[in-house]
Amino acid sequence: MRLLYLDESQASTLERWKHKAENESNWNEQRKRCFDGHLGVHRIVEDSGFLEGNDLSKEQVRMLFSYLQLGMGNRAFNRNIYEKNSLRSFNLKLRLLFKYAQSFPKSFDELLKLNGIGIWSASQLLCKWEPEEYPFVATSNGKGFMDKVLLNHMDGQQLRLAGSHAMQTYNNSNASLSTRTRFYLTCCMIFDEIREVMQFESFLDVQSALWFAFSEELVLERSNTPLRQVPSQEAIAESSSWAMDKAIEYERSQNRNPKDVSNLAVGYDILSTNSITGETRYIEVKGRRLSLLVTLTDNECASARRLGKKYFIYIIRDDGKVWILRDPIRECTFKEIKRTNWQIIDWEEKGTLADIALLK
Repeated sequence: MRLLYLDESQASTLERWKHKAENESNWNEQRKRCFDGHLGVHRIVEDSGFLEGNDLSKEQVRMLFSYLQLGMGNRAFNRNIYEKNSLRSFNLKLRLLFKYAQSFPKSFDELLKLNGIGIWSASQLLCKWEPEEYPFVATSNGKGFMDKVLLNHMDGQQLRLAGSHAMQTYNNSNASLSTRTRFYLTCCMIFDEIREVMQFESFLDVQSALWFAFSEELVLERSNTPLRQVPSQEAIAESSSWAMDKAIEYERSQNRNPKDVSNLAVGYDILSTNSITGETRYIEVKGRRLSLLVTLTDNECASARRLGKKYFIYIIRDDGKVWILRDPIRECTFKEIKRTNWQIIDWEEKGTLADIALLK
């Protein structure tokens, strides 16, 4: 696999931690406790009609907290949460998080506004609700067990690169989000790579493996491998404009008439027509001077699905070369990024390198 945030040495360390944890005598018991907690959370939510608008009672919230603590602990889950914030307020913000009535980052940010709720508790709620989608991040001002075993030992550039990718992935400038939410989104990128390295399906298993490492007083060594330059928001905007110019230049070199429609939100950036045959290409442009990630929004996916072989993705690399994907929905492998974008993970394999390399 291609590592974005970890180096090879750190990945090898995480693999060793996984194998060591799986050989612990209480590994299966720990996994069962976490999974039982996941099932218990769903049972309370479903039996109460919570997602349909029925509030949880104090007793149901106490039961919810007990399931959240299975395999994870966290003494913060106590009656102070609903007493300081009111039971009604807790119900409203938790329902937003579980139902995605707002975008995921926004609903997470709203939950953090409650007294007594930090990244640790909010991510624990999310992970127990959807353990294959959202990581549990036990962080608390550098003192959480995941801080001590992992996050405190990551290079600042690793965190900044993950933060930049989180901004692109969640389709948000993050300007309106709190620092804590932005940090959690950064951790989502890193923990997704950790899960892939450890070859786990569930983030519950990731947290269990890290807990065993912490109990053995193990730490992830700081990376000595230089990472790529972390782009600024201005650089990202400049890269997008640069990619559009290169794509239009390429289309003209192929005797087609390209029209920039990127401001119309139609699911593609360029409408390009062959003046002789009348053939039309609907082209989504992805500039990858600053990132290896190739993602599609729901709107872009819908257009690609509707237009089929008429839909193209032009991926402009930093050397000015154009990689062309035709009909990506049917030809490429996708990984869902929950409620936001879809990442194409094999674009270099499935794409075709254009004959003409454009100048930088």
